[in-house]
Amino acid sequence: MTTFLSAILSKVESENLKSSLKELKSSEIYNYFKNMKFEDIERLALNSLSKGRYFKAMKEYGVLDKKRIELKIEKDSYTTLSKKLLYLGALSKVNRELKSVNESLLRLEKEFKEIQTSIGDKKLHEEISRVNNLRNSIADRYSKQSDMFKEKSKLNEFFIKETNKLKKYLDSEKDISNRFTKTSLKTNYINLRGKILGNYLVDFEIEKKKRKSFEMDF
Repeated sequence: MTTFLSAILSKVESENLKSSLKELKSSEIYNYFKNMKFEDIERLALNSLSKGRYFKAMKEYGVLDKKRIELKIEKDSYTTLSKKLLYLGALSKVNRELKSVNESLLRLEKEFKEIQTSIGDKKLHEEISRVNNLRNSIADRYSKQSDMFKEKSKLNEFFIKETNKLKKYLDSEKDISNRFTKTSLKTNYINLRGKILGNYLVDFEIEKKKRKSFEMDF
């Protein structure tokens, strides 16, 4: 008889895990957008107005800057006169590469300035405002979505707790086959679900429809 309850519990526990993971992901996305710094918003605006050119240059700059640091470390390893003489060819190669990297970095720095100059302050400020409003909208959306999944998890946790109590009681009955039929067991389950919904004063299916606009699939 308790097989029915075990199957229900297994399903609800699985749903609860999914809800908890979605709540966690929604919270992380909310925190990311909510805590976004002004510099990040400005970069997004610059990239939008430059049609992706700004981020492309930033990525190239990061790769070259990492290369510059590696070459600088390699160059500094030839500190003594004996090493400089021994590895003269290698040192000359490092110096040539370092010079080329530094020139490319200067070119990219000049490109950053040209992007900002070509856009102008007025247009940039307008785009920053638009991006910021979009950020706030997304943060608000994920905040509400997180609350929805949190409420669902609470409902599921209460259901699991109460169903386990019922299952434990049924397991303890020696004459369970005589005292409970499958129909009466289902009735107990239905009454239990009604009790849960009564405690929370909410029908989750109705609540889910109300918040449908905030729900996203992952």
